[in-house]
Amino acid sequence: MNLLRQQIRQILVEEMGQLGIHERKVPVPAYREETVKIQSDADLNGFAQRLLEIGRDGKSRAEILGGRWVFRLDHSRAEISMGTSTGSPQRASGQTVAVEKGLITESMIAKMQQGSTLVVAKAVSMTPLARDEARRKQIKIQRTLA
Repeated sequence: MNLLRQQIRQILVEEMGQLGIHERKVPVPAYREETVKIQSDADLNGFAQRLLEIGRDGKSRAEILGGRWVFRLDHSRAEISMGTSTGSPQRASGQTVAVEKGLITESMIAKMQQGSTLVVAKAVSMTPLARDEARRKQIKIQRTLA
């Protein structure tokens, strides 16, 4: 029952924030980790463009500067793409976001790239709208046992 109350509070605070009513701060996941796969110039350019896009949002920029949003290189085996180049850099894909505590809302999912992976700890809950948004954006959700 407490979990349900927490989810309702989170949704209300989010909606009130959109209306310009700020009663208290919404708890934000303490740490974000994004794995970046850079195997070509196009991947690097796509990642740079993504950073510029993220930097527009002052809150996300503060998370990166404060070390709460960390980027790691994907060290998995390299995959060779046989696609043809369109002449313009493609946006980097394969974003991975890990959430270890709290509540995942629709607005959090909306900030993720389509086709990303969301790694969620056992104690984390998701709102139904967040699940719908994840399904719409084809975001894979992986639950951890811890």
